[in-house]
Amino acid sequence: MTTNLKLDQDHYYQYEKVMVKYSSLRWDMVPLQQKLLQLDKRILSDKSLLDTHHKTWLGRVVNSLQEQETGLLAKIHQFLLHFNFYVQKSMEQHNLKSQISASSESRQKVSEMLGSMEKEIEQLKIDNADLLASYSNLNDIQNVFNFMVSICGGKEKYEQLPELTITKKHYRSETSDYVDNISPTDMSAPVMRFTELHGRPGIAIRAKKCGAPAVQTFFQRYTKEASWTDGGYNHINVSDYIIDRGLVQEKPLKELQQLIATGSLNKVRLV
Repeated sequence: MTTNLKLDQDHYYQYEKVMVKYSSLRWDMVPLQQKLLQLDKRILSDKSLLDTHHKTWLGRVVNSLQEQETGLLAKIHQFLLHFNFYVQKSMEQHNLKSQISASSESRQKVSEMLGSMEKEIEQLKIDNADLLASYSNLNDIQNVFNFMVSICGGKEKYEQLPELTITKKHYRSETSDYVDNISPTDMSAPVMRFTELHGRPGIAIRAKKCGAPAVQTFFQRYTKEASWTDGGYNHINVSDYIIDRGLVQEKPLKELQQLIATGSLNKVRLV
């Protein structure tokens, strides 16, 4: 890994400022991404329900007539509105169509906001290319995993690491998928590998500087995204994502590599 991150004090201060901005944008994107997923599910559900309506003879009749504004079909529609069964079916379809339209409009707005943030992130990378280390090959989930394996000393050493079984208690909370609640007593070795309940790989290190041992994790943040983050105790300081779709924080990665290889980093040591 070629170092293009300048680590003198002035440049590192600028780097931290850029990473804070970058991390802020990425965090702001998370609820929007969740909102987009919810809207997609809602639209799919409403369209499926509307399709069920259209499969009945009455549903097909209502669908054919309710959009007519003039002519004989419009008059037939107005006449049928005197009957409750037709009114009910017509209102059900009208409400579903309105919900689909409103959800689609909201989805478009959310999508545009996410697109704007993505462009801002890309511009941030371009404007600070002299500070940020970027690797196009680390924009792939498998490549990032292979890279993290190399941080552990390579495939053979990685596979020799004891495997930690992740349970729900190791997450931040019952509703979170953040793996940052591993106790030192859960670990049988200072460095362990794991695959959490959603299939994301990770590494856990047990170390201490002073006082009691504590655990820091490094893991794939999302199941379908080439991003790794950290959790637990900050033996190694990471500004949000240690690898994020090609953008790499070289300093903490080099520190992690040194800590795993030698068992110590400054005053931190594996225990």
